[in-house]
Amino acid sequence: MIACLDNIQSWLTLKEEFDMNGSEAGTAISWAIEVILRETRAAASSDQPPQP
Repeated sequence: MIACLDNIQSWLTLKEEFDMNGSEAGTAISWAIEVILRETRAAASSDQPPQP
């Protein structure tokens, strides 16, 4: 998912569909990547058995 966000097509889509400039697109994509990483880490942490 991160690779899909971190490419020129995503930036162009945000520009064309939402009229975002480069800075706005960068902020939106950075936010999305941070959410994915945070949620993935939280899910990974909750899947681990408790430590003795």
